[in-house]
Amino acid sequence: MKVIHQSFTATSLRMLLRTVLLMAVFTGLAPSAKGQFDGGWRTISSIALQKQDRRMFDFTNRIIGREILLREKQTLSFDVELGIARSLIYRADFQLDLGLLYRHEFNTFSRIFDLGYFVDGNITPLIQLYVRRYQIHQLGVPLTLQLKAPDLGNAGFFYLSCQAAGTIHWAKGMRHNPSGGYLWQWDLAPYSFEVNPGLGFKANRWAATISYRAYHVRQIDPVIFFPAMFSPPQFEETPTGFETHNPFKLWFTVSRDLDNGWWRKEHWPKWRGK
Repeated sequence: MKVIHQSFTATSLRMLLRTVLLMAVFTGLAPSAKGQFDGGWRTISSIALQKQDRRMFDFTNRIIGREILLREKQTLSFDVELGIARSLIYRADFQLDLGLLYRHEFNTFSRIFDLGYFVDGNITPLIQLYVRRYQIHQLGVPLTLQLKAPDLGNAGFFYLSCQAAGTIHWAKGMRHNPSGGYLWQWDLAPYSFEVNPGLGFKANRWAATISYRAYHVRQIDPVIFFPAMFSPPQFEETPTGFETHNPFKLWFTVSRDLDNGWWRKEHWPKWRGK
């Protein structure tokens, strides 16, 4: 079987550019400045870069699989996140937000996967296919604490941030043929929990945060970790459930306060009655 060696292709770059444009439109335009936390509603637009999960465990042909992965220059995958949050508690120097988010995890790598997860019927493990693109669509609830740091006057202020976010996945899509379509599996289940401390800067009604994933609990994904990888006597059974594996991940977030703007009712045109 011919294996396609993946890199961060032009297709991936186009998708990333479309995502950035969508984030910009979703975030909106910002008006006047305030040197404090304002509370209320705000949009959240984030993108994350993370190290790919390249563990092969005890797969029979793990050497071949490892060589394929090593030949690939692209070792990062990325997440995109869009959401909205509302302040539960806020003061001039701190605020606590609760939100709702949509997260799209996008992986480009060549590694074996379990075709049986997507296709009904008996699939022989001798048929070794390598995933080309793998997507996981999630919904999550983030809880975010922000503490005000040095104030730069009219220029804005820095703040410390810590977010805890749990997600469930509702769809997984996989493509192993470069010219083919995606195979989909619709399945609602708990997926991950992250703790992301970071540093941000707020100016006007814009805020930008960079954060690092310090703690991670995640589902042991049956798509890429399946029985053929955990054969006896090295393994008595295939691991299931959750694990705390935490590869490097960096988040970049832009948010905007929504307590003033064209979407507020007081700014709508007033229709004259007869």
